[in-house]
Amino acid sequence: MEFGGFILLGALAAAVIGGGLGLIVAFVDRSPRRRKWLCIWLCGAILLAALGKHLRQAFWLDEPLLIAAASGDRARVEALLRAGADPDARWEDGTSALSAARAAGFRDVATILERAGATR
Repeated sequence: MEFGGFILLGALAAAVIGGGLGLIVAFVDRSPRRRKWLCIWLCGAILLAALGKHLRQAFWLDEPLLIAAASGDRARVEALLRAGADPDARWEDGTSALSAARAAGFRDVATILERAGATR
């Protein structure tokens, strides 16, 4: 996971956790000052729900697929593709899992990616 991903995930987690504590207080003490905690929590929860699928795809499926393809780990590539990883996943520099497998000489991994729909 790149550094920006850690910052985003940490900010969302802090908003949800911090806002959740404030949510409890907001129900007990209904002052306007406490309502901001409710807003923070709700915004964090909405962002986390909206970005949750994207974060899972990008950081827990696609990035490990790129690493597994570049290192020739056939079993891991197959498992990640079954879990929903994008066969056309790319690193920040534009290198795809398919091109990394081909460049490293892992033809069997490249074939698996092609059968899964990789085109780049």
